[in-house]
Amino acid sequence: MHTNVFELEKKGGLVPGEPAPATLSNYATGQALKNYMTFMHQISGLGLTWKSGASKITVVREKKGDTTYPEAAIALESCEDGSSIRSVDRHGQADHGRLTHVDSWYARDKKGTIKMIARNGVEVSSCDVK
Repeated sequence: MHTNVFELEKKGGLVPGEPAPATLSNYATGQALKNYMTFMHQISGLGLTWKSGASKITVVREKKGDTTYPEAAIALESCEDGSSIRSVDRHGQADHGRLTHVDSWYARDKKGTIKMIARNGVEVSSCDVK
């Protein structure tokens, strides 16, 4: 999922009204898919153009005992490091990527496929997932 989102980000996001591509909807549903689509629309709206860098997940751990979403089979927390990303908006203003602490929840859909159902990402100054 992380790689798919980054590839869409590199292409300039998605225009509002554009349907969710399978690279997102095959792996996320509900609030998680809505959040990803909102993010993709923001990228498009700002006219961001990726120039260099990459995003990577540096650590993942299970959030044992998390009951935020009772329907979730598992909750994870991770650190996404996009700090090496460099981009430019439509006005030529340079920007950079961020370090993000992410909590995510996963459940099986009716077909038995595990999908992300919710996601919460917060920009951080250092990775606090250990």
